Amino acid sequence: MTDNRSPMCRINASQPMHRRFFTCVVVLLFVSPFASGRQRPPLYQDPEGYLLLSTVLDNEAAVQHLKEVEINERSNVSLPLALCRQIPEEFRAAAEDLTTQSKTEVRFAKKFSLSPRWVLRRLLGEGFQISVVGFDRSRTHAVLAVFKGCGSMCSGGLTYLFRKANGEWRKVGEVCETMS
Repeated sequence: MTDNRSPMCRINASQPMHRRFFTCVVVLLFVSPFASGRQRPPLYQDPEGYLLLSTVLDNEAAVQHLKEVEINERSNVSLPLALCRQIPEEFRAAAEDLTTQSKTEVRFAKKFSLSPRWVLRRLLGEGFQISVVGFDRSRTHAVLAVFKGCGSMCSGGLTYLFRKANGEWRKVGEVCETMS
């Protein structure tokens, strides 16, 4: 007789059924994710990107009176920038860079600098969903997107525009507001 079960779940048939089932579940839960060959997304490494993201998240936390900021540990890869007609021409190159970078998911590191307590978590529909930061070639214009989820049926977000002058970043606008 052929045994069609997964090789990871082949358990001694003399064991009680509940023990065989439990052993198989444990093996599948703890071994399968590592055996699948899927690699974790690369870490986001841009120090100026973390500075700008921290600036926006810190401001959002203050406006919303948050004691803790929950940040999705992975970048939001589905940005609707192509639909946004409000991005000024001088920021188009940075927006294009953001769109290009957003095609690849990245993980964020613990490199944020926020006033309130903050945590990185794998979030679905809750907390802050953030993009990487898009820059123009001269790194004097930056575009980033931040979305705040409040459950499965609501969210809102903005695209932020920054300009660097005299070595300092200044927020110059918020465009492309989304709400659902």
